[in-house]
Amino acid sequence: MEEHVFSAPGKVILHGEHAVVYGKSALAAALNLRTFVRLLVQPEAEAPLQQPIGNGQNGYESKDKTLELHLTDIGVLRSWNIKDLESLLPAYKEDRSHVTKSKKNKKENASSGDLGINSPSDPSTKTLASLKKFAGKEGDEIPNDDIKKPSPTVETALVPLLHLYMGIVGTHVMHGGSGGNLPALKIIVASNVPVGAGLGSSAAYCTALAAAFLKHCGVTEKKVINQWAFIGEKLIHGTPSGIDNAVSTYGKVLHYHDGRITMQEASASLDILLSNTKIPRNTKDMVASVKSRQTAMPTVVNPIFESIGKITVCSEQLLKDLYKTQDIQARASIYDKLGDLIDTNHHLLNALGAGHDKLDEVCKIAKAKGRLHSKLTGAGGGGCAISLIDEGATEEEVEDVRLALEQKGVKCQRTSIGGEGLVNHSDVIDETSALMKSIMKSAYDFPPKLFTGEDSQNGHL
Repeated sequence: MEEHVFSAPGKVILHGEHAVVYGKSALAAALNLRTFVRLLVQPEAEAPLQQPIGNGQNGYESKDKTLELHLTDIGVLRSWNIKDLESLLPAYKEDRSHVTKSKKNKKENASSGDLGINSPSDPSTKTLASLKKFAGKEGDEIPNDDIKKPSPTVETALVPLLHLYMGIVGTHVMHGGSGGNLPALKIIVASNVPVGAGLGSSAAYCTALAAAFLKHCGVTEKKVINQWAFIGEKLIHGTPSGIDNAVSTYGKVLHYHDGRITMQEASASLDILLSNTKIPRNTKDMVASVKSRQTAMPTVVNPIFESIGKITVCSEQLLKDLYKTQDIQARASIYDKLGDLIDTNHHLLNALGAGHDKLDEVCKIAKAKGRLHSKLTGAGGGGCAISLIDEGATEEEVEDVRLALEQKGVKCQRTSIGGEGLVNHSDVIDETSALMKSIMKSAYDFPPKLFTGEDSQNGHL
């Protein structure tokens, strides 16, 4: 059985929240918490997929080939009939022809004809309406007492899945791939990235999905993966900046300024304590609140944006310096400066009205119990904070902080930022011994739910 496993990281905003909206720079970093996508392809020669008979009888009944999605973390299992999905192919062919014509009119790749899956595109308004009908269609859930019915939040994850499947695999089929028919696939998603916490969970999902579909079609270029992931992000968020999917694809540290994204390969990774206050926040509302304050007091607020922008630039240089030096004293000095900038940025974000009492409590406890410097990350008003763990911090100090925060109802996790982006685990694991497979799974913290039932016992990954 053809099988692909990809993972992509979440992200944190290290510096630049809110100020980035007003033309200042921001630093985002890959979070070493990952979303995993496992894609299984049913060979054409195999018998149709089977499902248990639902009337109390023993045995199985045949069913048509399907696209099956299992969101393991929230217990959602959905299935779409391949024959039904094939009814969307004419719409995708029409959308693709319009994209190709538009590019030719702009004299972009005018001689390349239909640009195929290497040229990602949004669904048209008409096609998007059809996708939403498929996503919201009732009666196609696979019977299982342990599986929950999709919520409105879950439905937002189904539309990008369907578009990436049709846009990538469907276009591949229209160009003669997959034997001219949409393939029956099983997609299993398991994640270590908290959902709705401002940590880029949707971008990690879209990036790993796009990578798996493209790999099935023979495309592995990260630029193409990133572009398709951005299309998925737009279907979820409307007008995303592109930061999240870029971090999920390329990893490391990313510099964003006025719509331009630059990867910082020579930046050091940092150990952090990630604290989720579990206080719900709304990014749109927080941005609007800061805007209202800026409109009312521009001479006061604009200098705050300037200071945050300068913190971003200074921190970026310090990360480069940390990457280059192994001198213990020099590294300690850099960590001190990074910590001071983190503290200062948190106070500036509070001055913008982006803070929350729970976030301040996290910062206070982290400083008192472990000498850790902390700030909110993301839009604020709740959500998460990050605490820098410098090289002089002891295990006991970090553990004291974690225990103290968890006693206050804050969920804490030690992790790192600035590490790997998208990883194709299949290519690496297939070439290694059983022992190395086990080590790699542990190193990447593979969620056990990714490998369920007999799939995990028959020699697959």
